[in-house]
Amino acid sequence: MNNQDLILIIDDDESILEMLKLMFIVLGYKILIASNGEEAINLFNKYKNEIHFILSDMKMQPTDGWEVLQELRNISPNIPFIMYSGFEKDDVINKYPQQPTSFLTKTDLIKKLKEYLIKNNNI
Repeated sequence: MNNQDLILIIDDDESILEMLKLMFIVLGYKILIASNGEEAINLFNKYKNEIHFILSDMKMQPTDGWEVLQELRNISPNIPFIMYSGFEKDDVINKYPQQPTSFLTKTDLIKKLKEYLIKNNNI
């Protein structure tokens, strides 16, 4: 992955979406943002050949992260899909047939991004 990669970020919480967007912009990434699953699917269809990976919240309305994952994997089976949630992984991960590339709690996601920013002297 390089800093010119395009990332699709999906979250229905505007404050989290804005924070993630800003953190990845600081790291030099190009960002597409979607505030719901339908918007994410439309953006993916438009930019699927450019998107390097997807970062998505699990719980959204009306289309949740699991539904988005399934739809996008039908379009592009190997697209890296990182899902995050306020729930613990063990509480949800085995309930769904389609699995993300990686699953993080929101706390772990923020922690990993902060560690990356510090390591690369971006903050």
